[in-house]
Amino acid sequence: MAVDKKPMFALLFAVSLGAAAAGDASAQSSKFSYVSKPGDPVGQGTSRVIKNDAYGSRVTHHGGEGAAVVAYSGDLDYTLWVRARDGRKLVPGLYTGAVGYWENTGKPGISFSMEGNECASSVGAFEVLEAKLGPVNYVERLHLRFKHACKGASAGSYGEVVISNPPPPPVITSKFVWDKRAVLSIGGWITVTGTYTCSKDSSIGIHTRAKQTTASGKKIFGRMEEREDYELDCDGTPNRIERVIYPENCRSFVTGPARLIYDANMYDPDFGDRHVVRKAVNVTVVRGY
Repeated sequence: MAVDKKPMFALLFAVSLGAAAAGDASAQSSKFSYVSKPGDPVGQGTSRVIKNDAYGSRVTHHGGEGAAVVAYSGDLDYTLWVRARDGRKLVPGLYTGAVGYWENTGKPGISFSMEGNECASSVGAFEVLEAKLGPVNYVERLHLRFKHACKGASAGSYGEVVISNPPPPPVITSKFVWDKRAVLSIGGWITVTGTYTCSKDSSIGIHTRAKQTTASGKKIFGRMEEREDYELDCDGTPNRIERVIYPENCRSFVTGPARLIYDANMYDPDFGDRHVVRKAVNVTVVRGY
């Protein structure tokens, strides 16, 4: 029976089998192995055990639902894709009745390729024995076993993946202090201002939206335009920010309470990927003309 659990949060991660992507910490251990039976179109009867490869083997998590493991041996590369069924997090358990990774997302997915040898359609199963997934793009531990075959083939393959990395470093964080007053223009848009800081030297994209309910019950929504300075430098020093939010559907913001929603899209240099945080604060719209 396929594992069926709702994800607590989405994860994106990428680490090497030979070394952790974050910081300078080395992986404690890693292994990719498979055994292919004669008649298997992918492995073609070969077998490999690849341990702590120094040439960039890696495992990449896909949106909290799946993982792609790439292992290099000499001039060849071997790629295994596994995923839970659509909308479910990859957690320890047995995943049976798997189809090709890019096929029916209502079922678990599995695909295996070797240097261009791959299936038009796959079948198989896999068992996740351990999955300790860190923040952003980090795999602390991953242990799984798999069986794979091309649909209609006389034979397939089976194998195992083991990843063990040190605990991840802290994730980048940001702090925003938005000014309590948003300034209303004669054209109906509002300008919000504030300060922001980051826990690491990096870059940050800050996107703002606003919503408001008038005294008569009319709902007004708006968002900033995409601007060239969307990506800003960020460090431990407070930096000023200004954003103009334009109402939608030819409406105008009005004076009074409003809700400011902002996304902080931060690049984390320790993980080599981005970390997104969404928060909201109350502001008061005041006349600026």
